[in-house]
Amino acid sequence: MHYKGVKCELSQTANRAGWTWVAHISATNQVRGFSTSEQTAIHAAKRAIAKAMQHRGVEFTVALIERGLWKWEFRIGDKVKTGKTKTMFKEMVAWRVRIFINRELRKQARQDVAELSGPVPS
Repeated sequence: MHYKGVKCELSQTANRAGWTWVAHISATNQVRGFSTSEQTAIHAAKRAIAKAMQHRGVEFTVALIERGLWKWEFRIGDKVKTGKTKTMFKEMVAWRVRIFINRELRKQARQDVAELSGPVPS
């Protein structure tokens, strides 16, 4: 199964007492878990993926368009930012998106401070 562009594997244990799941966040980062039911395992995997694809409370997505080309997107307030990045590694794209999120949050904070302080007297 795929959730938010992240591959997740779900399998029943050998003794049929539970379910294991593995979310492949990136090539080097995997999150694993165990649940007693299939529905609980799916829910836990989705929560782990959502947590991994979040930075400073801003959720973002990264999707492979073609080999070496990734599309990313995030939303802050009513503004949606999207872009494309050429690299072979999903980790690099996620790192870059986190930088863009930081930049947009700083920009928004400066605008909020400017609005609170009012016009500058000349």
